[in-house]
Amino acid sequence: MDGRSPNHGGLSRGNILDSVRACLDRLQTDRIDLLYFHRFDASEPPEESLSAVDGLVRQDLVRYFAVSNFTVANLKLYQRLEADFGVRCRVQAVQNRFDILHGEGNRCPGVLEYVARAGLSFVAYGPLARGLLTARHLDPAKAGPGDRLYDESALDRDMAGPVRDRLLGLAALACEWDLELSQLALVHLMALPGMGPPIPSASSVEQLESNAAAGRVEFTDDQRAQVRAVLETR
Repeated sequence: MDGRSPNHGGLSRGNILDSVRACLDRLQTDRIDLLYFHRFDASEPPEESLSAVDGLVRQDLVRYFAVSNFTVANLKLYQRLEADFGVRCRVQAVQNRFDILHGEGNRCPGVLEYVARAGLSFVAYGPLARGLLTARHLDPAKAGPGDRLYDESALDRDMAGPVRDRLLGLAALACEWDLELSQLALVHLMALPGMGPPIPSASSVEQLESNAAAGRVEFTDDQRAQVRAVLETR
């Protein structure tokens, strides 16, 4: 998988088939439940990429199909081709970056709204904004080597403007509701229309358990309104 030659990179038919078979061999399993295209590949005809998935689904090597880092235009293109392949190649989920501080950012705007209308599932990666939506970064003195924002020298930049005020406001609500800041961020995110399961990272069992606990919390309409008010702070 050198990522450079035609058969070992991108979404060519050869690379898709070879990669899936190699993955099944490494994982010692007989199928992939959900196969993602990691990003759109403009260098390959989408019909070629989807025909490869179609064949894999027919063989029951892949059960469902999803995409990642796709724009609305990319999704519309793939969905126009669904008629040629039927439900076997229907996009079920879209895995894009999203957090409640920054939303979708500038790379793939409008995807969450589109997914909600289309009945797909938006799978948010980076929902804790690379650790910014944790109490750890409210006190800069607690950040150090091993923290992503610290190691990337991005903490001062990411805390600029109204971001710190929003974080402090969210932290105050989390304390009032007996939640961790990261849990508040996940609970609010999961209630957004079109939102499916987020993918928060964790570097310890404690963090993993904290993230999972957010799935048992549901905000009232008033709580959601309070969170929105903080996020709109300028």
